[in-house]
Amino acid sequence: TINGAGYALVRGEAVVNRFEDMIQDPLACAVATCRLVGGDATAPELAAWADRVQDTNNERFVEAVTSRRHSRPDHDRRVDRWRDDLSPADVDAVTPIVAAAAAVFGYELP
Repeated sequence: TINGAGYALVRGEAVVNRFEDMIQDPLACAVATCRLVGGDATAPELAAWADRVQDTNNERFVEAVTSRRHSRPDHDRRVDRWRDDLSPADVDAVTPIVAAAAAVFGYELP
């Protein structure tokens, strides 16, 4: 759910961290985030964390407890897994509701 009015109030201060970007290069995401908040961007824990961030299930992947309820055994990836959950009719129904807000964050919906 995107709270457009709330985001508009903090847009100048907020940093958008797109899930797809984190999955594509987790170490770069972690380093950039640490730098933004004044953390140690060279901490070895960052590399250990980044090594666990995966788009697919494998022996290194450790899914966050809060994400597990959104996963199903047939999910073979994290990015775009919503496509596994929604029918074309569902996508058609929700697109008009979320398209404008999604565009603010660089998402183009069909």
